[in-house]
Amino acid sequence: MFSKAARFVPDKDNGVPGPGAYNPNTEYLEPNKLGAVVDKADRFKKVKPSDIPGPGTYNTTRSTQDPALTSLKQQLRTLQAQLTRLEKDRARDAEQYESKIAQAELRAQELVKEKSVLQSEAAIADKERRAATQREATLRAAMEKSEAALKNLNDKGSKLGSLQRKLEDLEKVHAEGKKRVRSFPHVP
Repeated sequence: MFSKAARFVPDKDNGVPGPGAYNPNTEYLEPNKLGAVVDKADRFKKVKPSDIPGPGTYNTTRSTQDPALTSLKQQLRTLQAQLTRLEKDRARDAEQYESKIAQAELRAQELVKEKSVLQSEAAIADKERRAATQREATLRAAMEKSEAALKNLNDKGSKLGSLQRKLEDLEKVHAEGKKRVRSFPHVP
């Protein structure tokens, strides 16, 4: 149940001495390589005043106008005028486009309404067409039935005509037979 093996495996010797087991020879090393470096320079350098003037110490207006500056100012005014004109044109164009968009949206709404009206009219027309087709089929069947009855009546009429002629012939024969019988003397 219990194993006979050792609980902990002993550490192997890796050849590195433990803490405090050696004394290094430091006499050949330079003295500043042994620890912290100490710098003898000043920590904060004092700033020397420069020849460049500080902010707000110079005048931005010139007593004499430079022709290049005047030309640049003129170009700036021209560009600003063009920008203002372009902004107005853009605003006008934007208003026109917005108006066109609003008109197009109204037209689209009208077309949608018209489409729904046309669809309902088409549905009604389709329903009427189906009803007319059914009526036509009913009338066609009735007409065929009537034509068959008319043909039957015509057949009966022709038979009736031939029967009437036979009847007339028989009546003539009967009348002639009666005459002949009357012409015979009576024998009591």
